[in-house]
Amino acid sequence: MDHAGAGRRGVRRDGGHTPFMSHTANNGARATDQAAAPLVQALMDYVALHRARFHMPGHKGKAPEAEAATCGARSDARPVAGTAVRGAGATDPELASLFLTGAGPLRADVTEVEGLDDLHAPGGPINEAQRLAALAYGADRTFFLVNGSTCGLEAVIMAACGPGDEIIVSRDTHMAVASGLVLSGARPVYVAPEVDELYGIPLGPSADRLDAALRRHPRARAVVLTNPNYYGVAPDVKTLVAIAHGYGKIAVVDEAHGAHLPFHEALPPSALAAGADAVVSGAHKSLPAMTQAAFLHLKGGALDAAKVGRMLRLVETSSPSYVLMASLDAARRVAATRGRELLDGVIRWAAAARERLSRLPGVMCLDADRLAARGFAHDPTKLVVSFWGLRSRGITGVEIARRLRERHGVEVELADARNILAILTMADSEADVERLVVAIESEIAGICSDGDAGERRGEVDRRARRRCRAAADDEAGEVRVPVAAYGPCHEVSACSLFSSTPPLRMTPREAALSPTEWMPVREACGRVAADVIVPYPPGLPVVCPGEEITEPLVEFVLNALSSGTAPRLRGVRGDGAVLVVVGAGRARPGRGPDA
Repeated sequence: MDHAGAGRRGVRRDGGHTPFMSHTANNGARATDQAAAPLVQALMDYVALHRARFHMPGHKGKAPEAEAATCGARSDARPVAGTAVRGAGATDPELASLFLTGAGPLRADVTEVEGLDDLHAPGGPINEAQRLAALAYGADRTFFLVNGSTCGLEAVIMAACGPGDEIIVSRDTHMAVASGLVLSGARPVYVAPEVDELYGIPLGPSADRLDAALRRHPRARAVVLTNPNYYGVAPDVKTLVAIAHGYGKIAVVDEAHGAHLPFHEALPPSALAAGADAVVSGAHKSLPAMTQAAFLHLKGGALDAAKVGRMLRLVETSSPSYVLMASLDAARRVAATRGRELLDGVIRWAAAARERLSRLPGVMCLDADRLAARGFAHDPTKLVVSFWGLRSRGITGVEIARRLRERHGVEVELADARNILAILTMADSEADVERLVVAIESEIAGICSDGDAGERRGEVDRRARRRCRAAADDEAGEVRVPVAAYGPCHEVSACSLFSSTPPLRMTPREAALSPTEWMPVREACGRVAADVIVPYPPGLPVVCPGEEITEPLVEFVLNALSSGTAPRLRGVRGDGAVLVVVGAGRARPGRGPDA
């Protein structure tokens, strides 16, 4: 995960705060002292802040109650040396005892010794752990993944498609799908998703759009969908899978943000329950598993499990971490035995948070009612809070996230021009959610009044409330607004980067393997992209390899780089250059904000 906006802050020895440093000299020179460990230090600094984590991984850095009893009753209590942060009981106790005593995870970091099995030829405890995961999810076969959901998507696409095969892909899929297209040589046929212009987020493809794409491309081998997306928006996955199967296509679902879905009836349906053939579940995102830990589930005979296993060996390490695999086994046990109980609380606290935050002037929360009117469902554990109604006051999601971080010790998953995204998991407590809500209430009180927010915590005077609401009402009807996740786009109309697909001039594989050159984005209009350009988070490409770089894309990149309200752009150098295929396409002048 990467966070937009201001940098993180560290802790000085005197107890004050200082911006996180790269541990280099002020003149920008690289560190040369081999006694330094800049990443170790940065990680220690962050952990020492004891922030309320509303970001992945799903374990939230917490130990079970029994392991952290010395920390007291408060969720933000700071542990004494050698103890762990108190949790909500979601971390598996046996895993915690293995990782949190003695040398910690180092003592469990082993290799394929006798009795511990082999991930790529399982026949012992790994095989049994995978079998239990398959039972928990309703799959015929489950693979443990230690290179994240990314390697699972890559392997499935490679198993389903060969060079030149067509594959139907929802345009709002993760950049990992683009990697799978490069590796397989498949030719994508993109389906534009529906969008919510008020929140500036993609929703997913409609049944009509998917059906139309399949009618136009009867030879496509597979369909790739997302359920739910980064913002917790879930399509009618049962209908979409049925449409894919009706045309005889393999239904692949990226469920990286939905590993928890099968464990509570109030959540959107899981893709496996909807009949999907292959589902990738990012356990580390929403379950108490460690980063990079994920599942790949297969059901039915549409895909050859042996071939999928062979493809996994191509894209996954041959030295898998037993720490990660053990965390998958433990996360499955927690979800299967206590998931419903733990999610009960999370869903209830999230609903209360939405109700309180939605009463604040200029603030909106994405909810199930709004999405249901468009035929989509909502995962209530994803708290999307929009501050678009306060934009006339210069308030963005990025600014709110900065204030939460620096003033309240609260870290969210994503911040953009309009929204913040807070991820709630089984590891969160009611006190954690209260801390988040009170922090936002405090900031809105300060924004909508002339007084000190610290003295007016949790309350806004009526005059300020009317003033803010009037401003929000006056501006709510605007249509030409920027795509929130991508910052102000000036002449790029609302969500147009999702709503239209650039021309495909060559397959992603052809583009990625061709001779390339860097070119200033201002001069790249009409050229063919050799790499993805991806605002991260959320990791949804605005251009993929093989696509023509269009004028709206050029405008978007220039404005995103200058706005300060967009996440980092992967695929764009610091000087604004992008990678293009040598000799492909024809450059023509692009327009930017100051061109």
